[in-house]
Amino acid sequence: MFNDENETDNYMTPSYVWDLMIPFIPKEKQIWECFYGDGYAGKYLTSNGFDVIHDDIDFFENDCGEIIISNCPFSKKREVFTRLKQLNKPFIIISSAVILSHVWFQKLFKNEIGIIIPNHRLKYKPLISDNDKLFTAPPTWFFCHKIDKVKNNIIFL
Repeated sequence: MFNDENETDNYMTPSYVWDLMIPFIPKEKQIWECFYGDGYAGKYLTSNGFDVIHDDIDFFENDCGEIIISNCPFSKKREVFTRLKQLNKPFIIISSAVILSHVWFQKLFKNEIGIIIPNHRLKYKPLISDNDKLFTAPPTWFFCHKIDKVKNNIIFL
């Protein structure tokens, strides 16, 4: 669903970005793709054999699935990661690389975070657009918590 609070939160994740993440997602866990956007992410992950909960519900008021996989609204990073810490579930969240420089993030996940760094800048699709042109974002990485294939390591793709 379109969120007009902050336009920068309305960029959807194309399939090639999900494809980078898929090898790290445990197949046996039920995924909660908690930020609905245009609904594509849940359909794409389901088409790749995952059991996915992907409903247009409030992340801050609900708790679904066994693992959280999503591209969070960048304007709400602090609130999202604070909620993730409270839920204490495994997650892979796409977020801006700059998050590592925030003291609040360091305090939340000191020695508990793994990072997957793509070998190029990722591109995203504006939710409302007249064409299929992708937007090149500032560096975005995959932040992982309790993901066996990542542990607390940095993985360069």
